[in-house]
Amino acid sequence: MSCRTTMVHRGTTRGFTLVELLVVIGIIALLVSMLLPALQAARRQADTVKCLSALRQLGTGYFLYSHEHKGWWPMANLIYRDPAGAVRQRQWFDYISKYVNNGVELNALGNNAVPNLASVKDTNSLLWGCPNWNRVYYGSTGVYTGGGLTINSGLFPGYSMNPYTFAPRPVNASNLESGYLPWVLRTANPPDPVKSSGGWFFKQNQWTKSAQRALLFDNIHPNTSMVAAIPVPFPEVPIGTTFTIDFNRHSKTKIGTKQTVKSMNLVFCDGHGETVSAQEAHKAIRNP
Repeated sequence: MSCRTTMVHRGTTRGFTLVELLVVIGIIALLVSMLLPALQAARRQADTVKCLSALRQLGTGYFLYSHEHKGWWPMANLIYRDPAGAVRQRQWFDYISKYVNNGVELNALGNNAVPNLASVKDTNSLLWGCPNWNRVYYGSTGVYTGGGLTINSGLFPGYSMNPYTFAPRPVNASNLESGYLPWVLRTANPPDPVKSSGGWFFKQNQWTKSAQRALLFDNIHPNTSMVAAIPVPFPEVPIGTTFTIDFNRHSKTKIGTKQTVKSMNLVFCDGHGETVSAQEAHKAIRNP
């Protein structure tokens, strides 16, 4: 009986050469470079939509506030003295917080006690509704610490309320409407305990041309500064004391956006919101 030996021949496994690996890596890098701008644009668009949605809901907060306060809307910024003479401050987001912050009112006594804006900074509160806001405004913090109260400490949600109630009426003390100054901003620091300076509360129906007049918008400062006309030359970045609307916030680049590029969000006094250009925002804030 003979034994037969069976020989098994195994094929050798061939790996990628260095050149082949480099070619594959190059193709992948090329595909990523082609897809990345599209992904960035999609993310930018998603952030813009999220921000605009938050603004619309904040605008709804004004209508809910009006319903509970006999037609009145909040002030943009009110610094006042309580009956004991202590300086207090409430801003528009304090007034509407109850309606947009799960029923929790912020800074109810105007003394910045918790719960306040700082206490909801890292939550999902609509008051921090813009993913592109870095939560620190340009320029100085403007801190006032009289009477133990810190005012304008630099914490600010990136949206501002339009102070120009009766635009385009000139904003000055001699231009009165029913005995009230035509803006919703009272920031005397501290205000005179007898005669307060600045603007007043206004009723919702006093904001004329509601579909054209701005209510809330992307801004870099707690208060709004607007020159009488679009600056020439147009600034590359918002200027904290002259032109504060954040016209670069949703643009492709952070600086250099032209005044006609739709790159910021704004909600109007009738509750509808749009992504607008700096030129359109300027008109909606100052000119209706």
